[in-house]
Amino acid sequence: MRFKETQRFRQPWIWLLVILTALPIYWPLFRQADSSPKGLSVVLLILHLLIVVLLLLTRLTVELDKRNLSYRFFPFHLKKKRFALSRIRSASIREFYPLKEKSFFGIHASTSSKSYHIKGNWGLQLEFTSGRFLLLGTQRPEELKKVLSELHIPEE
Repeated sequence: MRFKETQRFRQPWIWLLVILTALPIYWPLFRQADSSPKGLSVVLLILHLLIVVLLLLTRLTVELDKRNLSYRFFPFHLKKKRFALSRIRSASIREFYPLKEKSFFGIHASTSSKSYHIKGNWGLQLEFTSGRFLLLGTQRPEELKKVLSELHIPEE
């Protein structure tokens, strides 16, 4: 059995926020069409464009097969992070609340746990034999739960 899921930032509210923050940046540039843009406006324009490109490129890919679990949060991880299933003590699909757990969207890390998620409030909670925890967001919790069961990964 194999599971693969890729998530991207495609939530409408994020893109609405990008557009709303663009207005005060781009408007002065259009008003200054007859003269050269001011330095701060150019810096803000470049910064805004970099954020848009980052949002377009960012993706979380989670793969699970009969031997390994791997994930990649591109562009922050250039290579997949891979773990043998034998290193997983337990796994469960759980509902989480990003704001309540102070991790919002993206990457959250502490000394004993990490989480990576892009949207929604479902995740694969893993506990490793080392005692560390990892939470990976998913939009397909039922399918992932079925794969975990078929791979005989112990539940929490």
